[in-house]
Amino acid sequence: MNIGPQPLYDWQDDVDAEIIVALEVLPDRVDVIFPEKEAHVWIEYEDGRIRVHCYHQGKDEPVNIEIHKDRIEIDTEDYDR
Repeated sequence: MNIGPQPLYDWQDDVDAEIIVALEVLPDRVDVIFPEKEAHVWIEYEDGRIRVHCYHQGKDEPVNIEIHKDRIEIDTEDYDR
């Protein structure tokens, strides 16, 4: 299932801003794509945890966020290289 591209508005009432976003829902992941920022977020479920991979402006490696039942871990090691 694909949604968009469509505007995503700033959640703050006093800020008049928007960005274009598109969603692609696949059997093994959800992609959130922000073409204007050359960024996308890839969300997947693996080994009982939610994994979020954040890609930005042509970097090969993402920032990774793992959401466990009892904690959240953030991995920027490969992104910072």
